[in-house]
Amino acid sequence: MRLFFAFILMFSALFNSALAKPINTCRLEKYFYSSNSHKQKRINDLNIQLNHKENNMTLLPSVSIGTGQYSTNNNNFKGITSSSLSLSLSKEVYAGNRYGKTKEKLNITNRLNDLEQAEKKNDYYLELLSAISDYNYLKDQFNILHNQLNLQNSLTLQGQSNYNLGRISKLDATLNNLKIKQIKGEIKRVENNLETSKKIMSIDFKIPVNEIDTINGNDILNCKINSYVHFLNEKYTAEQERNRIDYELSNTSLYPAVSFSLSMTPPGRGLIEDFSINKADYTASINVSSSLSGLFLNEVRNEKRYIDSLDISLKRDEAIEHLLKKDIEIKKIISNIKNEIEYLTEDVSLKKLSLDYTYNRYKKKNDTLQSFYTQLESYNLSEVYLKKKKRELEYYEIYYSFIN
Repeated sequence: MRLFFAFILMFSALFNSALAKPINTCRLEKYFYSSNSHKQKRINDLNIQLNHKENNMTLLPSVSIGTGQYSTNNNNFKGITSSSLSLSLSKEVYAGNRYGKTKEKLNITNRLNDLEQAEKKNDYYLELLSAISDYNYLKDQFNILHNQLNLQNSLTLQGQSNYNLGRISKLDATLNNLKIKQIKGEIKRVENNLETSKKIMSIDFKIPVNEIDTINGNDILNCKINSYVHFLNEKYTAEQERNRIDYELSNTSLYPAVSFSLSMTPPGRGLIEDFSINKADYTASINVSSSLSGLFLNEVRNEKRYIDSLDISLKRDEAIEHLLKKDIEIKKIISNIKNEIEYLTEDVSLKKLSLDYTYNRYKKKNDTLQSFYTQLESYNLSEVYLKKKKRELEYYEIYYSFIN
């Protein structure tokens, strides 16, 4: 029976695992780690590590060695072996837990650095999305121009045949050939812009040139760690916590500092010449000290903590207002673009019908070739603009998801 239940549990685990939704992974993260923002984060991490080491060193005791002579009218300075010798070891036992508070502050500083890094990641991905959107818009132009060139080649061949048969004028045949040169020139211009754009993106985002064409909006969405609103709230909490620790650190001076010391001198007169490993005079002491000024500064520190807390809250409120306005603005932009796309889709369809109608009229010699090309250019421009708006819609929808 136990084996049967074990088999059922194992089968259930495997079944649930198979049905589990796959976790989206960010394939662009490795490129971010080559960016200057991440390199700066590594420098900040190293500085915090050094500060931790420095704080740990405060746990070590202090060692001092003293030697000296005194002289009077009846007693002159003598050789070094006639000097007094004192070896002492002292250690601060308690100082208001300054070590623990400093360690806690460094941990929060590290947390704030992590949050800042996460925000910069979002910035990196959104800037990349904007660059990719512009690049894809160039690709849309390139593809439309190639389709236009294929159509123009067909029209030119057909026109040349009609010209040879005397069905069209030399002007129309020349216009067809000129149109091919114009389209090829546009293709070359867009092609150069594409190459330039890829090289600049490769430099700015540390992405290999051959990878740029494979990046899409879903890749950016998969890299979203959290929203800007989330990071803002996390930073606010951490900054208030750091403000509290700064206050507690300044208040360590209110507590008495307790230290222990142990000193050793050579036996008897305490001179170097009397030094012996086997015999020595030892003195142990406990010292307690307290700063009176700390008591009078306590009220000032309370006021400073309160003012700093107000400042942190004000900056957070300003940032939230900025995000709220950005939220409203982007929702309005998305709505406007959707309405525009709806209109442009119908407009492109209508212009395609108008283009076909003009071409049929031209074939029946009821319209001119120039009129057809005017309609064709209007159709191509509308098609390119429609694709541009679709790229913009994708960008702003992803941007909006990063805010909320």
